[in-house]
Amino acid sequence: MIATAVSINLTERQQLLLMKDPRQRLQRINKLLAQELDVLELEDEIHSRVQDEVDKSQREFYLREQMRQIQTELGEGDIFSRDLIDLKKKIESAGLPEHAHTTALKELERLNQMPPMAPEVGIIRTTWIGSLTCPGRTAPRITWTSTRRARSGARPLWTEESQRAHP
Repeated sequence: MIATAVSINLTERQQLLLMKDPRQRLQRINKLLAQELDVLELEDEIHSRVQDEVDKSQREFYLREQMRQIQTELGEGDIFSRDLIDLKKKIESAGLPEHAHTTALKELERLNQMPPMAPEVGIIRTTWIGSLTCPGRTAPRITWTSTRRARSGARPLWTEESQRAHP
């Protein structure tokens, strides 16, 4: 009777039915019930963790929404919207070529569609703000000549001993 409540496969059930000694049968059922209990406890623990995370996310969303509504009511607007407006002004005043200007506006629209707490948002905002606040700034140009100049006076990469060891 107990064996029917445990989720075991057909061969395991058949082996239980074929056991003649009732003590061995009860010990085997006890072992199967203990395994089933472990699985159920683990499922319950996982479900509890997931529920806690969902509750936390819902609470954060609710609080952020309340904060946004309060800021709107006070006439401050949310920080994310103000940053997007500032970025649009910087794009318009940056004097970008037509293709770059169009691309920048497309990226700004994409940024506007993303949730404010998405990880990419921080990276995109930082990159845009940095590149638009320093429009003449470019990445340093590294050449063989500049590398040799920088290394002059420094210890050579290959000493005579290392060249003999590694011909």
